Amino acid sequence: MMSSAIKLTVEGGVRFEFEQSELPLFSICTLVTKIDEYNQFLSSAFDAGFSLDRCEFFYADNTAGNSWDARHALRRFIHCARGRYVILCHQDLVFKFDDYSDLVDRLAELTACDPNWGVCGNAGADNRGSLVVRISDPHGSDRMPAQPLPAKVVSLDENFLVIRSDSGITFPRDLHGFHWYGSDACIVARTLGWEAYVINFHIYHKSGGSTSGSYRDEGRSFSLKYSELANSRWHYVVTGHSLFISPYVTWRLAAKVFLKIRQLLGRFRRLLRTKMR
Repeated sequence: MMSSAIKLTVEGGVRFEFEQSELPLFSICTLVTKIDEYNQFLSSAFDAGFSLDRCEFFYADNTAGNSWDARHALRRFIHCARGRYVILCHQDLVFKFDDYSDLVDRLAELTACDPNWGVCGNAGADNRGSLVVRISDPHGSDRMPAQPLPAKVVSLDENFLVIRSDSGITFPRDLHGFHWYGSDACIVARTLGWEAYVINFHIYHKSGGSTSGSYRDEGRSFSLKYSELANSRWHYVVTGHSLFISPYVTWRLAAKVFLKIRQLLGRFRRLLRTKMR
């Protein structure tokens, strides 16, 4: 059915092109371990209006084993995608409720709410640690958060992510595995000046997620990387100036006091040298 749409093979993935020159709105990208499940996902996507005249589809082929690391594949997806929005999603999603038009409307609402959004999804956590979830999955049907949507979050679940292609958001080269990259996207977004949100887009996810095995090991690597980046440190530049970088307000204030004292001492020493001449 889809063979006529295949135009270019990209390192184990398939890129679907259009006959017309108009660029797609969505580039829908998936790591595939079970081709039957991916075909079910595609069928539900087509039924929900994500057709080949509106979208392009990529997949990384992990059916014979994990030859594609998640972040490596995601970076390749983003690099090759032509859509205005890049959707990174799991193969076990079903567009059972909301459809293409709903997603377009939700993204328009989000842009009106905050033009500086960079990534959004259907599940995450806010800065107080409260879950913000809009999904149906094994944990419950038609799950809705207490707060209104869209809601700003600091992390997103990986089952469904929408990234603005003009945001510059990508994934670290030095982290590996298949977990925590939703949090990567949020941290990178904030670093680049964008925000992350959960939107009111309702789909069905067959899996409830897993926190066993490599999840915890990858979490430790994730924590170490960003802890090192957030470590308090002096930053020196060739002009001779210095800045103190720290996630702690009190430490930054102390550094300002230290710099001011050093500046005053420098002036005092220069004054003494002038008087002694």
